[in-house]
Parts: sequence; C-alpha cells; structure tokens
Amino acid sequence: MMTASKWDDKQMDVGSSGNHDSIVEVLGKSPITTFREINGWDISSTQFLEKQVEIMRCEAYTKIPVDLVHKMIETQEVSPQAGYKIIREFRCKTEEFIQNLNKQFQIAKQEVHREITLRNKAEIEKLHTERRNAMEALQKKQGSREEMIKIQKEYEDKEKDLVIQLELKQEHDMYSLNREFDLKKRKGLKDLEEELLNLVREESSLLLEKYEWLKEESERKQAEFQKIIENIATYENAVLEERHQKHQAMFEISNNQEVDYRYLLNKAVANQKGILQKLKQDKIITDDESDQFCTELHQELRRIKDEFSEKRFAKEKELHAELSLEKKRILEDLENKHNREIADLEAKFKQQNDLDELSRMIELKRTKSNQRIELMKTEISLDEKHVQALNELREKTSQESIAEFEKALENMIRSMKSQSVKMLWMAISIIIDKTYKIWKESNKKKERNTLS
Repeated sequence: MMTASKWDDKQMDVGSSGNHDSIVEVLGKSPITTFREINGWDISSTQFLEKQVEIMRCEAYTKIPVDLVHKMIETQEVSPQAGYKIIREFRCKTEEFIQNLNKQFQIAKQEVHREITLRNKAEIEKLHTERRNAMEALQKKQGSREEMIKIQKEYEDKEKDLVIQLELKQEHDMYSLNREFDLKKRKGLKDLEEELLNLVREESSLLLEKYEWLKEESERKQAEFQKIIENIATYENAVLEERHQKHQAMFEISNNQEVDYRYLLNKAVANQKGILQKLKQDKIITDDESDQFCTELHQELRRIKDEFSEKRFAKEKELHAELSLEKKRILEDLENKHNREIADLEAKFKQQNDLDELSRMIELKRTKSNQRIELMKTEISLDEKHVQALNELREKTSQESIAEFEKALENMIRSMKSQSVKMLWMAISIIIDKTYKIWKESNKKKERNTLS
C-alpha cells in the first residue's frame, strides 16, 4: 500500500480524480468510500502544491546567488575566470549534495516501507484471527447460515475500514519523512549559498563593506522571492479550500438524495400499514387480507429496491462513461493551451537577453500557478455540471421506481375481495403522491442550501 512520494520526480498534480474520470463514479460508491476518496483528491492536490512551493524555495537558494555573481562579472567586480569558476564549483557541490540527499532519502524510505509493511501485515492478521475465532465460536453453538453471513459481512466491513486507517497512517508516515528531507535540503542549500558568497570574497578580494552588501543583497532577494512564493501558495490554497468545500457540498447532496429516496419508500409502506390497520379495525378488510397485503407489499418493495439499484448502477455507469469523455476532451484542450503558453514564455525569454534569471523564474512560476488555478476551476466547474446531471438522472430513476411501486400497489389492492378497494386505493395514492411531492421539494431545498 505504498504511495507516491513527493520526492519522486514524476509525481503530478492529481487534480480532482487523478485522471479524466468524471466524479459520477465516485458518488455512486458507499458514503464512507465516497467521502474518503473525495478527501483524498483534495489532500493530494494540497501535497502537490506544498511540493511546488518547496521546489521554488530551493531554486531560490541556487539561482539567486548565481545571478548575483553574473552581475558582478558584468560590472567587473569579479573577473570572468574567477566568477565562472565559482559558479561551476557551486553547481557541482549543489548537484552532489542533492544526489547524496536523494540516496539517503531512498534508504530512509525503504526503512519506512519495511516498518509499514510489517505493521500492516500484523494488523490484518490480527483481524483475520478475530474473524476465524468468531466463526469457530458460531459453529460450536450451531449458528444459522444468516448469522454466518452477518459475521462475514461485519468483518469484511471491518477490514475495509482497517485498510483505510492503515493507508491514512502510511500517508502520515511518508508525509513526515518528506517533510524531514525537505528541511534538510533547504538547510543544505542555504549553507552552500553561504559558501559561494565566501568564495566570491576570497577570489575577488572584496572589501568587507562590499562583502556585507553582497550578503545583504542576497538575503533581500531571498526575502523578496519567499514573499512571492507565499503569495502564490496563499492564493492557490484559497482555491483549493473553495474546491474542497464544493466537493463536500456535492457529497452531501448525493448522500441526502440516496437517503431520502429510501426514506420515501419506507414512509409510503408505513403509511399504508397505518391505513390497513384502520381498515381492519373498522372491519372493512379481514385479518387475512391485511396479512396477505403486508407480505406482498414487502416482497414488492424488496423487488423494486433491487431493480432500482441495478437500473441506477447501469444508467450511472453509462453517464460516467459519457461525462468522462467530455472531461477528457476539455482537460486535454486545456493542457495543450498551457503547453503553448509555456512555449511562448520560453521563446520570449530567449529574446529578452537583459532579463535576469530570477525574474524569468518568477514569471514562469506565476504562469504555472495561474495554470494550476485555471485547471482546478475548470475541474470544479465540470464536477458541478456532472453532479447536476447525476442528480437529474437519479430523480428520473426515482420517479420511475415510485410509479412502479404505485402500479404494484394498485394491482395488489384490486386483487383483494373487499368492497372498499376503491376507497383504499384512493387513500394510499393520495398519501404516496403527497409524500413524493414533499420529498421532492425538500430535496431541492437541501440542494439549494448546500450549494449556497
């Protein structure tokens, strides 16, 4: 269950779903799975942003001092021979430091991986032992098949939950390791920057006053750049938070719709039982008719619920495929647009020979930040559109199920031999219709309140 490390070069922003899949598929899963998957997207995007910010911080420590040396070469405060020698040595030391640190990280990651594997194995085996003991205890007391199935289902749910908890713990362990090496890298690069400034003084015989100015200038530029980084991160984090809140709203709407539909059917059954009880008390129908009606009612309800689930799954799968193609096309067009923007920016840099390295880096980072924000806003817009399509599909499917339920009730009531069939059917139809209208209006009100 190891996850990608943010020290891995090929890690990319997973956006909403990590690919071009529509949000529809995830909203069709169990509430706890849906909630955790949606949270997982937002957590991954937040971690990706943290990685980008850390990369920018480290680049500042390598590019700003080199940029200062280039300027000193231009102003002849340092000879080209000495200046370029200093830059080469600095880059060699930087590359060597990063390579060594990456090796240390891989060793540390393997150790964490080993610990995680042992911990996960022990926890899963412990749960399997508990399940075996529970099954053996039930067999000894000759439990029913239903009890066996119930225990099996209970431990399957426990294992799913345990796997999720272990993955969360694993994510935390890897995040802590990444954070530890981020700080080591930042400190090491800052130390190398200090070495470069000392080399400049030694090679150029700078006066102390000029050397102090050089250090202050480097620190000033670092502070200026760090502020730009923080502004970029703050804005992107605000967009991430907005996206997270909208994802939570989508989850609530989807979950409420599912819960309310089941409530509607159960409410209809409860109302009909009340009517039957009253008719039985008034001697309008017999006990046998009432019992038969209740039995058939439950059978029909179970059948309709099963058919509803199958029908909904098939239709949502079809909708997911259709909307995923739409999302894929839109995001690929956006990616091509972003690639053209970066290519145009790099072409502009080649024409502007007087633009220093730091200014180029800042403009490039801002452009990429704006592109990430545009991607997030495009994805959330698509998610909202797809959730709306899903809600409309579910409402239509629910209407069909309610109509089928009413038809089944009508057939059952007409098969009864009581003289009050018409009265019973009219009473039940009015209640079903009223219950459905209340549910529909309540559902729309909840959706408006959740999205507002």
